[in-house]
Amino acid sequence: MKKLYWVGISVSLVGILALYFIASIQKPQFKPIPQITSEDVGKLLTTEGRIVYKKVHPNGHIFLTLKKDGKLIQVPLFKSFLEHTIFKHVYFKPGQRLRVTGVVEEYHGNLQIIPRKESDVKIYD
Repeated sequence: MKKLYWVGISVSLVGILALYFIASIQKPQFKPIPQITSEDVGKLLTTEGRIVYKKVHPNGHIFLTLKKDGKLIQVPLFKSFLEHTIFKHVYFKPGQRLRVTGVVEEYHGNLQIIPRKESDVKIYD
């Protein structure tokens, strides 16, 4: 009985390590803004577009809207995210090209992509 217990523990640990390894090497899918739909909610995606709108909230959040081929997606950068990054509101300007990786969410009928870490946001110009 004791041997079966250790075999079960060993198999469980190997399974957990395998899942962690697969998750850590898996790259998010790139999807252009016009192709992102409500079916993508909950998925980790990468997209890019030009900043067409920026609002700095008094609570420290930055709300960006990206546009590509006439379609829009919102990129909220929450204070809790910004506190762990080098980003400040002056870094983001309308017209800049931004590449964002994050989880797609829907808020008040609008699609958003919410980055998780600093490396999920890249400014290109």
